[in-house]
Amino acid sequence: MLTLIADRFLRLADERTIDLATAERVIVRVEPAQCRAAQQEWSSARAAQLGVAAPATLIDFGLLGCGERFEAYRAATQESQQGTAAEAAVARQAVGQAVEWLDQAQPYSPRILCARGAGVGWLEQLAREIRLRGFISVNVSLLPGGGRSDASIRLQPEHWPLLSARAIVLLDHRDDGLESASLSLAFITLATANVHEAAAIVRVGSSGKTELCLHSGLDGDGLLPGPLRPEPLVTRAAESRGAYGDTRRARLVVDSRATALLEEASRWAARGRHAAAERTLRAALAAFDRRNDLFRAGESGMLLGRLLLERGRAAEAQSPFQLASERFRRLGNAAEAVVACVLSGLAETDDGKLEHAERTLRAAYSAAAALQSPDAVQSAAVALARNLYWQKRSADALALMEQGALEDAEGDVVRYWCLMSRLRLETGKLDQASQCAGRAREKGNSSSDPGTEGRIRLAQARIQAALGDTDALTFHVRAGLAAARAAHLPLAAAKLRVALIEGLLNAGQIARARAVAARTKLGGKAPLPALLRQRIDALAQEMTRAERSTSTRGLASPIGAPSCPIGHLDRVTELLSACHEVEDERGALNAAALAVRKQTGALAAGIFGAPEADTVDAAPFGLAGTIAAGIARRCVELTYAIRPEAGTSGVEGAVPIHHLGRTIGALACRWTIEGPRNADDVLGFMRLAAAACAPLVQIVLARDSFPLGDPADGVELVGSSAGIEDVRRLIARAANAPFTVLIEGETGAGKELVARAIHRTGCRRERPFCALNCAALTEELVDAELFGYMKGAFTGAASDRLGLFEGADKGTVFLDEVGELSARAQAKLLRVLQEGEIRRIGENFTRPIDARLIAATNRPLKAEADAARFRRDLLYRLDVIRIHVPPLRERIDDIPGLAAGFWRRATERIGSKAVLGPGALSALARYDWPGNVRELQNVLMALAVAVPARGIVSAAAMPSAIARAARPEARETLDSARRRFEARFVRAALAQSAGHRGQAAAALGVSRQGLAKLMQRLQI
Repeated sequence: MLTLIADRFLRLADERTIDLATAERVIVRVEPAQCRAAQQEWSSARAAQLGVAAPATLIDFGLLGCGERFEAYRAATQESQQGTAAEAAVARQAVGQAVEWLDQAQPYSPRILCARGAGVGWLEQLAREIRLRGFISVNVSLLPGGGRSDASIRLQPEHWPLLSARAIVLLDHRDDGLESASLSLAFITLATANVHEAAAIVRVGSSGKTELCLHSGLDGDGLLPGPLRPEPLVTRAAESRGAYGDTRRARLVVDSRATALLEEASRWAARGRHAAAERTLRAALAAFDRRNDLFRAGESGMLLGRLLLERGRAAEAQSPFQLASERFRRLGNAAEAVVACVLSGLAETDDGKLEHAERTLRAAYSAAAALQSPDAVQSAAVALARNLYWQKRSADALALMEQGALEDAEGDVVRYWCLMSRLRLETGKLDQASQCAGRAREKGNSSSDPGTEGRIRLAQARIQAALGDTDALTFHVRAGLAAARAAHLPLAAAKLRVALIEGLLNAGQIARARAVAARTKLGGKAPLPALLRQRIDALAQEMTRAERSTSTRGLASPIGAPSCPIGHLDRVTELLSACHEVEDERGALNAAALAVRKQTGALAAGIFGAPEADTVDAAPFGLAGTIAAGIARRCVELTYAIRPEAGTSGVEGAVPIHHLGRTIGALACRWTIEGPRNADDVLGFMRLAAAACAPLVQIVLARDSFPLGDPADGVELVGSSAGIEDVRRLIARAANAPFTVLIEGETGAGKELVARAIHRTGCRRERPFCALNCAALTEELVDAELFGYMKGAFTGAASDRLGLFEGADKGTVFLDEVGELSARAQAKLLRVLQEGEIRRIGENFTRPIDARLIAATNRPLKAEADAARFRRDLLYRLDVIRIHVPPLRERIDDIPGLAAGFWRRATERIGSKAVLGPGALSALARYDWPGNVRELQNVLMALAVAVPARGIVSAAAMPSAIARAARPEARETLDSARRRFEARFVRAALAQSAGHRGQAAAALGVSRQGLAKLMQRLQI
């Protein structure tokens, strides 16, 4: 009988005992443990003897459970390896460093340690430290293909149950080191044994000084440094294709009749004749096995597995992949074995075997890293991260995917960025998800493979589904379905339809989602992987639940309790009155919670919103009594009702709150230890209450999603885009500088807001800020407004008046649209800036002034100076510190925050309680905004008046211009793109010249007649 002693020593049926760490025979004594004092004395004595040279050298000792202890000795037949005291000290230091490095290594990362010239018992000491940390040490020579012909034993399949579901550390102590292919095959061998491998520690013996090289994961170049070197076959395989590329690109060798079957199968698959391709591949696989052609048998197995996987038959695909992995391992071809291992893990993931698939893919990831193939590492990491995502471990998946070496690899980079987009979408970071989808589009533009196009369209469709933009969602799904049909990939088409149904449910279009599901027969008998089938079943339940929630007849949940008895309509009336009589949403939810507590006889009731992150508790929106948020969080995660059950503080139960096909919160109640009298009746009433409160919870969630924060340091600039952050940095630098500031930007971009921010954060903030619009001044009023006048200086001057510069003494003067000043006014302003003094109208002496000047313009003053419309010397005086305010179309990320602030101010002024929905925000973000922030503010004020005073504003309520811009455009031709660019260019030239056609024609480099013809052709 095989026995594993102390997670290190293997006792065989013939009573021999093998040290798994060194692959040598040892002597292990097992005896009963004694009392604590005697046990401590025994441990101290054995610790002093550990590693001391003797006829039988003690190499390990310790307890076995609670009643036994063991001592392990090196066999007396082995040669003594005793060295000097200095060598022993170096060995102890090396062991300490190795163990510390092992503890600090990152998860999902292969760890390789190379030690040269290690002294006495180094490997045995290290194996003991590894055992004490919960790992099992296994020498590579014990594994099949380990490379040592003198090994006394090899681990066979009957030994694997002893190592099942354990963390393994691979050790090697050969003088010639371990090749990368051998190490890779060792990882895959452990994967077939259902083992959690954690690290590979390789010792390469040599003469000389002890030296340690520690490597954790991949270095900057994506390769493992050190003595490991890839074989030529590994390099050729890595360059030939990615880890799980397209079926029709597999490497085929045309040299026999059986190989011709592979070519024929590829032709059938390319034409969409999958049944014929499957029959041909099975015939080829049998032929190659009969001839013992391991390589081509493995190739046939991978082609057959890919074909089945693409057809949705994940359960059947696992067997060909495992067969291919076994053939390549027998052949010693590590590169192809890694490919087969990754594909096997993908099939297991699709089949719902997530935990077993994780072990397989972790082994494939470590094996790919040992091969030093960045492309293979990227493919294995993407497959592993996808598995973690389906296990709802998105944080672990992101940590794995964000390694720099993975991003820089050139394998299946489109699949990498598509998965990154999905992970970002899962964490709620829509902007980053959109950027990742853009990277996938950028990398996929050079590919003519329709399967790649389908994956990119699926990533883009999921983003639009989360945004609730059904027009853009439909556009991407249609394009993706066309690509899937061209590539003959029915599974990809099914995933696109699932994304379409999810988006329609998010947008509240339940009937359309039901029609799509019925028209495409998505829930029919077509072969689908287990994970996809589960998602389709969940969507069907969501559609049924959403349909019932909109009907007064059916509010049933999976528990099956009646909605509400007819005799209890008075309770329903009281509940609805509590929800609608209070004007404030949170007050209404508190009243609803109070009504639920009264009608259910509970000690406490609470209405909670869904938590924003996995580590955050559900937010209480309405409470009546004291109740913990734990039961509500569980209900949100499960998405179905929880019957009253005993908890730490009584009996608790909860029902989810659904809105637009999503779970947005939960209604929870707490009773005494006896629980409710009639659980079914109580749950039915709670479901009614959840349905009644759902719109209120959604409004509170939408209102709190974009809080209007307080201005930081007095700078009321809303936004977090790169452009607005640059403006903030320039404001901070210019605030205390005693120089003039020139602010450039389009009309409505917020130039005056920037000027006020400079004044408010500078040393003059306690003094006046005087603003003047130069475009509103006539030639006669410039002197009076800027410099003031004396009594009697002209007709109507009845008293003295201070000018703008005197009124802003020790403060700030802001001149807006300074480019509109006349030539005479420009000369006077230049005089003020040069001399620092003014003279009032009617006086014959000057007055010194101390005011800082900030100027703003909506046109480039340098171009105005080149056209002789602005004094160049005045430009030099003004343009000391320049701040460019970017237009709103260049900082789309700031639109949600700006819209939330404007909407809140507008609704507060008119007493409205409406909130902007995600579809409305998406439509606002897709508009070009020629009027910039001012136009956005005016649109939202008009919208606040036009929409009802309560509810969620959808994209359909947007003005027609914004609604048209929000619709996705089809791929335009070169002529239409050129026409659109010319129209935009001409409009910009006309705007810069204030509508003067002669000046615009000169700026465009055409004649006035040419400009007229161009405007007529472009319909300007």
